[in-house]
Amino acid sequence: MLMDTHEKELADLYSDTIPAIEEGTVLKGKIIDIKNDTAVIDIGFKSEGFIPLYEFPKEEREDIHVGSEVEVYVSRLDSDGMIKVSIERARRIRVYRELQDAEKTGVPLEAVVQERIKGGYRVSIKGIKGFMPGSHADIKPLKYPDSHLGEKVLVKVLKLNPKMTNIVVSRREVLEEERKRLKEKTLTDLKTGALIKGVVKNITDYGVFIDLGGIDGLLHISDISWGRVRHPSDVFKPDQEVEVVVISFDPETDKVTLGYKQKRPDPWTNIDEKYPEGKVVNGKVVSLTDYGAFVEIEEGVEGLVHVSEID
Repeated sequence: MLMDTHEKELADLYSDTIPAIEEGTVLKGKIIDIKNDTAVIDIGFKSEGFIPLYEFPKEEREDIHVGSEVEVYVSRLDSDGMIKVSIERARRIRVYRELQDAEKTGVPLEAVVQERIKGGYRVSIKGIKGFMPGSHADIKPLKYPDSHLGEKVLVKVLKLNPKMTNIVVSRREVLEEERKRLKEKTLTDLKTGALIKGVVKNITDYGVFIDLGGIDGLLHISDISWGRVRHPSDVFKPDQEVEVVVISFDPETDKVTLGYKQKRPDPWTNIDEKYPEGKVVNGKVVSLTDYGAFVEIEEGVEGLVHVSEID
């Protein structure tokens, strides 16, 4: 009886040193040797697993060395104690779990836009293929559909099946949430007379639309300069960062009117002091008419030289 108890204790001690390993489980292991382009993996079982180096992702192969920890999938256990493991299956299971969590929580994941296909784009999320519909690539339809190819973008997981053969993602939802956060912050700064920075978003014949951070404002051509402006594109360029003055803001319609010339004083305020009668000044001819020439003596201040005074 004592012998039986002793043998049972030894058996228990022995079993404690070998984890319960089953087919279909994911375990952590350690590389104990690399030979013949194969990594030998110790997972604490009575036999080691072997993984060809080509199974490792390309970006990880340079960092593979003895002592590296890896996750492996137990694909087969033989009756003689031999074990077959796969790092690719383990990676797919790990990524699937991350995709599941992202779908439930709405947390964005990084994806690489690989190519444009019918209806949208093929993306890669940690090596797993997904589909991003064209309508979910941006908030507005892209003027240049190939502009994001090769880029890393943040996306939300909209749809996922267990075999990971149908993964649908959206970049638009990430952008919309970010724009909403920016808008909330911007609204606190939109006060009449406030100086605010923005980025030139669109240029038209009548003015410039400026992205203030989640909300756009219009800088009318008449508020660009105290002087003459033939076209807004003569002063601003797309994506240019500018500082503007808030002239008015309607919180009900989110309509924002901006000014640029208002950053400087109106040059006509003390015109009689700066340019008294008889003072000689230099100027630039900005316009010619049948009855004379208009001469700019400073930005926003022009005078007429009548044709009878020219010669």
